[in-house]
This record gives sequence, structure tokens and C-alpha cells, in this order.
Amino acid sequence: MSASIRLTAELRVAAPLHLEDEAVWLAVVARLPWIRRQQQAFSGQVGQGRRDRLDVIEHDGPPVVCLPNNTAMQVRVRPGTDSDKSEAVLQQWY
Repeated sequence: MSASIRLTAELRVAAPLHLEDEAVWLAVVARLPWIRRQQQAFSGQVGQGRRDRLDVIEHDGPPVVCLPNNTAMQVRVRPGTDSDKSEAVLQQWY
């Protein structure tokens, strides 16, 4: 089990229940410079989550979405398929 103490709207601390509030507070204060650096690093990020490369591949067969590896997604569509239809295939897959 753990208890949570909300210090600000931006920082939440989880600690074991057996620790006194003062001990948790002192631990947070001691780490405050590191916490602030982490907050700044996170605030500078555009978004969260993994970014994959999207390859649209023409092939003779039904449309399909696949993940061949950890860095790319493939949308396979029939030759001549426009971008709106390719996007619809991907949205349906999601």
C-alpha cells in the first residue's frame, strides 16, 4: 500500500504508508532540483508516445495495416488508391 500527498497541481508523490509525512517532505525537498529539471524536460516535449514511420505500399490484394518491425507501420492498398482512402484504412485499423 502507498499513500499520496499532493504538493502542487504539478507534482504528486507516492510513498509507503509507514513513512512519516515529514520524512517524505524532506526527501522531496532534497530532490527538488532534479524534479524541476525533469518537469522542464517533459514540458518541452511535443507529445508523448512512440513515433513510427508510416509506409503506404501499393499491392494487389485487400487493404491491410501491419507492423513489420519496431520502427515502421505499413498500410497496404491497391494501386491508385488515393490518400483519403489510405487514411480511412488506417483509421479503421485503429
